[in-house]
Order: sequence, then C-alpha cells, then structure tokens
Amino acid sequence: MIRQWRDVIRESDPYEPADLESAVYRLVTEQALYEANARQRTAYRIVKEYEREVRQVCALIGVDISVSADYSYCAARPTRGATLKLGIEPTLMALVLRKVYHLARQNGEDVDGHVYITLSELVPVYEDSTGRSFPNQSRHALVDVMNTMRNFGIARRHEADPSDGQPFGVEILPAIEFLLDESAIADLESHSKRAERDSERMTADEMDGRGEVEDKDAAAEEGAEKSRVDSDDHA
Repeated sequence: MIRQWRDVIRESDPYEPADLESAVYRLVTEQALYEANARQRTAYRIVKEYEREVRQVCALIGVDISVSADYSYCAARPTRGATLKLGIEPTLMALVLRKVYHLARQNGEDVDGHVYITLSELVPVYEDSTGRSFPNQSRHALVDVMNTMRNFGIARRHEADPSDGQPFGVEILPAIEFLLDESAIADLESHSKRAERDSERMTADEMDGRGEVEDKDAAAEEGAEKSRVDSDDHA
C-alpha cells in the first residue's frame, strides 16, 4: 500500500504528487473522465498510468473504478449505495438512457462505445419505460436534465440532423455502462410496473367515481319524476 504519491512517481514521469492528487479527486467527484475531453485529458491519462495505485486509494474510501483503454475513459462509483444522487426526472432519464445504451450495444448499434439517439426516438422509450410524460415542458427544462447527465459523464447533447426538426440529439457515453449497472435496468422495469399499477388504480377510481355520480343522477331523476307524479295526483 502506498503511503504518499511521491513513492510511485518514477524519475522519468512528468508528474508531481499534486497532479496525482488532483486526478484522483476529479475522478471521484466527476465520476467519469474522458480522454476526448480536453479539460479531462490529463487527469484521465494519470489515472490510466497509475491505475493500480489509484484503485488501492479509492478502495480505502469505498469507491470502485474502471479504466477502459478501448473507449478511453475511467470512471468511479461507490461500492455501496446509489451512484447518482439526483431528482426524479434526472434519475429516470439516466435509467432510460442506460436501457437505450444496453439495447443498442446488444444490437451492435454503437459507434466506438457511444450511442446516438434523436429526441423523437427517445420520447416514446422514456414514456413507455417510466409511465410519465417526457420532461420537455420547455427547452430550458430539458437542457437542465441533459446538463445533469453531462455533469455525471453519462450522456450529453449533440448536434441534431437538420431534417430531424429537433433542437439537439443525445449522445450516450460509454461510462454509463459502469456507473449504472444491470440492476439499474431492473430498477427502471420495477418503476414502470409501479407506474402502470398506479395508472390502473386511478382509472378504476375514476370509473367508480363516475358510476357513483351516475347512480346519484339516476336517483335524483327518479325522485323528481316521483314528485311530478305526486303533484299530478293532487291536482
């Protein structure tokens, strides 16, 4: 076990202990670092270079890491508890994007580990999977959700095809596979089933309420008719 970063830096390495400290801190706080991102490139390369030592340090604070040379990213997630602490809409969006990513990879529809989907394609998947309306009440609200996905390194906006008629498309990033594992898809299926049951209960309640109103209306009509008959008899 290393005691200080200086012990693992070779004389020929271009890094200082502070560089390794910064790289590990960014890995844990940003959750995903990509070599393609100029702002994250140096930190990614440091984590990749010192993967064994970084893994040891992260394990001490209950964090597991993944370093993918194939897709040029590294990612960190807690070994216990939820990975993402988000509101309901960003959480559902993350789970839906994980499902889309899983299916696309299965069908060989990814591009070097990246999956692209238009908003037109995403809306029905989201609504079918969650039982909720897609969060596009305004472009600002949708952009906020997608910015959250970007901040956690799992997806980002990309330029839409002009013929699509949408403000942007969605690029799902490869770290989502590690940050949200297979259990996330099961969580989404569970949520979808709960939403479906709630919808069925609401529909049943509405039908019961409608039936009660109809019964009351029928009783009122019957009472009014009886009053008219009694009035005619007295006349």
